Amino acid sequence: EPQKDSMAVHSEKGFEFYNGSSYLKGSIVMRTAGLFGNGELSRTDSDIASASFKFDKNGFLAEKAQIRVKADEADKLAFSGKNVDLDFNIQQSQVRISSQNNDFNSGETAFLEFPSSSYKTTIDKALWSIKDKVITMDGSLENSVFTSTAPHQYGLRFNGTGARYDIKSKNLSITGVEEIRSADAAIQPAGGKVFVKNDGKLDAFTNATIVADTLNRYHTLTNAGVTINSRLSYSGNADYRYVNISSDTFNIKLGGFEFAEVTPDGRILDSKGSGRLSTIARASISEKDQVYLAKKMLYVGQMTMLAPFKNLSLRGQVLPDLKKYPMIGGSWINYAGSKSENVTINIDESLKDGGKPLYVGLHLKYGANSHGLYPSFLSMKSSADDYDIFLARGIFGRDEPNQRFYVKPQNESDNTAEFYDDQGLMVLTGRFNLLGVPTKVFETVGKATVNLDSMKYRLETMMLFDFPLPIPTVQKMGQNIVKTNLDAGNSNAAIEPDDEDFVQKLSRIIGKTDTEKYKTNSQ
Repeated sequence: EPQKDSMAVHSEKGFEFYNGSSYLKGSIVMRTAGLFGNGELSRTDSDIASASFKFDKNGFLAEKAQIRVKADEADKLAFSGKNVDLDFNIQQSQVRISSQNNDFNSGETAFLEFPSSSYKTTIDKALWSIKDKVITMDGSLENSVFTSTAPHQYGLRFNGTGARYDIKSKNLSITGVEEIRSADAAIQPAGGKVFVKNDGKLDAFTNATIVADTLNRYHTLTNAGVTINSRLSYSGNADYRYVNISSDTFNIKLGGFEFAEVTPDGRILDSKGSGRLSTIARASISEKDQVYLAKKMLYVGQMTMLAPFKNLSLRGQVLPDLKKYPMIGGSWINYAGSKSENVTINIDESLKDGGKPLYVGLHLKYGANSHGLYPSFLSMKSSADDYDIFLARGIFGRDEPNQRFYVKPQNESDNTAEFYDDQGLMVLTGRFNLLGVPTKVFETVGKATVNLDSMKYRLETMMLFDFPLPIPTVQKMGQNIVKTNLDAGNSNAAIEPDDEDFVQKLSRIIGKTDTEKYKTNSQ
């Protein structure tokens, strides 16, 4: 029943407003506060439905309205709005559109939809310029969600603070976008700008940033040229700032993005049933890229980023940088590991380059005299028949604080090798086969220093001869030694039992236990 100060009018023919430009089919109520109405209002440019219109001479207001703006093509919409408040100014040919999505008492979401771009938004405010055929939008980042309505986008959505839609060109541009979630990554557009094409796909980004994954945010890729295909995948390439174990930095171009389930131990599954897809990206490193895993450890091969894991996985080859000394090194060695670990290589009989064994040690050319001596360091022998005077087996690595490469055996009594590349010195410690082959008759232990600049060899050794001597001969030798020292007045010990070099050599022959007994008995 109408209030005392109002009069309700209903007409099946409807009501005309604003010189016949607007036609309301429904009812109107005249009150002292103004003219109100409800129903559907039709115009040449739009159709509006609301239960609460208020009319004045300049235009009308509509609360929780449904608006359908017509496109130039027949039976098509330029855009539409649902549960929005309208301030339609007939005089200025402008329509202010606002939502009440921050009203928690409202159970319905207000949004604008752009069918040609296959997007809708919950942005706070919009201004439709009827003459310019342009809609400008702005709102808070929290409330302004842009969602794709295209099935092939699988519900792709992101937040922005502004947008502009050109009805004539059907171009939708969005601003203030901090990031767009695709698969497990957050893609951050340069300048926060996003352009939506007519088919509902986003235009490709340049100079974007990719953060993968969004849970751990382990990896930040920059200078990305990336296309977001949908909520489930993206493609392109980006720069990865690779920091090696020595804190040196290299820019790696990662690409070939794939998306798969990854197990906690890093296995990539064929199944995608869980929907928890992780980003996988790869880079192929060549020698010209000059990527070092550690100081003077050049790398070529594959680098793979699994987004849930902090470290890249590496599978390729390494080359110790020994360019100053071409007579050694120069061999690429298979390597698999991660960027977090120091680069180590197992030196054993299986270490090969192109099927040929690699060595660390000293060798003597077959059939040659001492002038045929030459060193190896992760390099091949001149000939397979050459004698092995010294071989080091164990773990090869780089000790940067001491500026050396090393081979450290599992058993500390076995042979060791050090190469101080800045000085050009190789230091080899352990057992030597001076006869070219191992023999119990003549054993040699000690240290060899090789100067690669002068190719001079210095050997400090202890030798053990194991062959029969008559007892009288041994006694005579001992007497001569004693007499010689007495005649010379020499009372000093020929060897100090605590001398470090002596003890080290002796322990390699008789073992640590017997060496300690010797030291004790010699005091």
